[in-house]
Amino acid sequence: MKKTSLKILSFLAGLSLCSSLDAVIAVSNHHFAAPGGSLVIGKNFGENVEWSHSFTTGSNSGGYLLEGMSLKFEFGATGTPGPMFIEVFEDVAGLPGDSFAPIDTLSLFSGDPASPGSAFFTGLSSSLDPSTTYWIVVQADVSSSPDPSHYEWQNVNSLGETDFLGDGWSIGNQSFVKTDISFPNWTDAGGGIATLEINASPVPEPHVYALLLGGFSLAFVAYRKKLK
Repeated sequence: MKKTSLKILSFLAGLSLCSSLDAVIAVSNHHFAAPGGSLVIGKNFGENVEWSHSFTTGSNSGGYLLEGMSLKFEFGATGTPGPMFIEVFEDVAGLPGDSFAPIDTLSLFSGDPASPGSAFFTGLSSSLDPSTTYWIVVQADVSSSPDPSHYEWQNVNSLGETDFLGDGWSIGNQSFVKTDISFPNWTDAGGGIATLEINASPVPEPHVYALLLGGFSLAFVAYRKKLK
């Protein structure tokens, strides 16, 4: 009976720790998506076009674990777009700086190219600092024909997002574009807020570990006393 009680205490303590690490939607603006409004990604007028959009993490002092994201896309023009490349960049003076988390490549969509679809990326494992801005950068390898195929990253139709964790997550209010020739440096696109949804789990703050350790210690001491 004594051993069973100790096991139950240990299980409950471990469960409380694991529950705090469950991946959830941290922030999203998908519910503001605007059909028809989009950011063109790929080759446009003979130039490679990349887009970036920022998000800012919440205030949890332990930081967060980035575990997934979702972005809404559709095809543009004709042809068959190739793979799409998505990375997370650190912020340097309000612009994308160095890449630290290559996410994945996106396989071709199936179905109606004119119908928006969500690209889901899961199984990620990158640490994010609290109250810090990061950038999602998207580029694609597509046709360079006169009527080039490309992807279109959907816009939202109003400012705003939902902070599901309630601790200060937000999505930036402007997108930046970069091309091979016309805009070799990141340039304010002058509007256009990309659809973005981030899945992240708060990393327990130090005092949580201290409480758990204290709980284990008390349970162990009580157990030892009962044995005597």
